[in-house]
Amino acid sequence: MQSLWSRNSNTQLSSHGRRGLHRASRNLAIKHWPRLLMGSFLFAACVRTELQPVDIAAEDMCAFCKMAISEKRYVGEFIDHDGNAFKFDELGCMVRYLQDKDRSTVAGYFVTDFESRHWVKAELAHYVRSLEFKTPMNSGIVAFQDKSKAERAAGEHHGQLVSFADVFEKQKAKTDGSQRY
Repeated sequence: MQSLWSRNSNTQLSSHGRRGLHRASRNLAIKHWPRLLMGSFLFAACVRTELQPVDIAAEDMCAFCKMAISEKRYVGEFIDHDGNAFKFDELGCMVRYLQDKDRSTVAGYFVTDFESRHWVKAELAHYVRSLEFKTPMNSGIVAFQDKSKAERAAGEHHGQLVSFADVFEKQKAKTDGSQRY
């Protein structure tokens, strides 16, 4: 008589147990794959991605003054919560456009570095206001990613170093868009 705990029965039980577990998990996966797939899509949709600026295309026009955007070193844009990009040929146009708008709809602001022409988050940029900068609509405001470059430009162009909040507040105080800063 063979014991239930003998080597052969253990091996067979163990082997049968593994095959049964494998079959059960495979059957479970096959049965529920649509739910697993849908769950993966929902998870991916919920993962928040970092907001990115939208590149300027040759046919883009300023959302405020309707001029063609031709010089990338002065450009600014904001993206609303619906994903719409509003592009501006210079920072003064962006500020004037937002002057009477609800800014809570804005998801992010971007500006281009005056020297490198690369996008920078507007809140992280350093700004120089100078009459010597000949911007498209004469605001004289340019942005820099690097504070030391902004300081150098302010000195070279007899300008003033300002923050993004300063740009908005000083622009807001102007009632006539033709005035220089």
